[in-house]
Amino acid sequence: TVNAVTRDLRYSIPSTGILSNAEDLVKFGNALLYSKHFSEEIKKRLFEPYLLNGKMPTQMSNGWFIMNDRSGRTIYGKSGGVAGGGASLIIYPEEKLVVACAINVTSITEDYPVFEIAANFLPEDEKNPPDRDNAGQQ
Repeated sequence: TVNAVTRDLRYSIPSTGILSNAEDLVKFGNALLYSKHFSEEIKKRLFEPYLLNGKMPTQMSNGWFIMNDRSGRTIYGKSGGVAGGGASLIIYPEEKLVVACAINVTSITEDYPVFEIAANFLPEDEKNPPDRDNAGQQ
C-alpha cells in the first residue's frame, strides 16, 4: 500500500477551473470582445498596462498579461493552476480570436497548448514561417 499525500484544495476551487471549463472561459473572452455589458471604456481600462513609476509600461494589467507574439500581434492572457491542473485563456483582440484550455499539467510554460491551438487559427507569419521539417522537435 502506498499512502499518497493528501491536499486540501478547496481554497483554490474557483481559480483552477473546477467551477468552470474551457468552453466557459471562451464565452467570457468573447464577452470581453463583443458584449455590450462591458463598455469600451471598461475594456480599455481592463487591458491598459500598469506604468511603473508612472512612466514605464509593464506586461500586466489588472491580473492579465499583455504581450506580443513573434508576428507582433497583441495577446491578452490569463492562466493559473495548482498541483495537477491548470487553465489558460488568451485573447487576440485585433484578430477577434479567443482560445482557452483546461489541462492536467502543473506548470504553465510557453509550450502550453493554448498558443499552439491559436496558431491554427492565425495566418502564417511571413517573417517567421513555421519550420515544418522540425515540427514538434526542439
